Formats: sequence, structure tokens, C-alpha cells
Amino acid sequence: MFRALVASAALLFVVGCGGGKPTPYPVTGIVTAADGKPAAGALVQFHPAGSEYPDLRFTGMTDDAGRFSLTTDRTGDGAPAGTYTVTVVWPNPPKRPMEPPSGDRLNGRYANKDTSKISFIVRKAATNEVPPITLQ
Repeated sequence: MFRALVASAALLFVVGCGGGKPTPYPVTGIVTAADGKPAAGALVQFHPAGSEYPDLRFTGMTDDAGRFSLTTDRTGDGAPAGTYTVTVVWPNPPKRPMEPPSGDRLNGRYANKDTSKISFIVRKAATNEVPPITLQ
């Protein structure tokens, strides 16, 4: 009985430790248009380059100044350490009040993780500042 209890506890410990969520580290950056103006309202996504978290995406939306903070579980908590391919979609502004943004001003040039030339390594650090992303 005691052996069964110890084995069960050990199994729960291994499953609990192995199945935990990865620790996110803060990631911030800025996105600008080719003319240097902020790309307000752009969706920035980090796609893991390795196979450790293949189905996860870490996202941020740019503010009026073009700044973003990535989110995993809580707003602005960041992304796990690792190498990422970065995509950006910048929706067209609404044509009428109360209408949602639509489409992509960039015509998909930065939307595909398989063709994006933007990458970033998130480090286990208190801050990770992405170099400015300028959309051409």
C-alpha cells in the first residue's frame, strides 16, 4: 500500500512539473510605418521558432504611439524564453463609427510566419526590448 502511494505521488509530481506553463518574460517594442509614424492598432504576434510550443502564439496590440507589450496569460506578461518569428497585421481603419477594423494595410507582407524576415530571441530577463520594427 505504501509503495503504491509513493508511486502515485511521484507520478503526480512528474506530471505536474512537466505539464506546467512556461514562465513568460516581459517583451516590449515599437512598430512604425515607412514614414516613421506609429503603426497604431497593429497586431504583433510571436511564433515559436522551435518545436517546444508549436501551437502557441504570444500577442500584443500597438497603442497610439506604436508601442506593444506581449501577452501570454496576463496583459503584458510577455513570452517564454526562446527564438521567435514575428508577424504583423495592421488592419485598415473602420470606415464608419462602431465598425470594426478589417483587412490588412500591409497586404499580408508581414502576416505569414513562414515568410517573415523578422525574428527575436526572448531572454530570461526582466526586460526584452525588440528593436524597432519599420513596416515598408
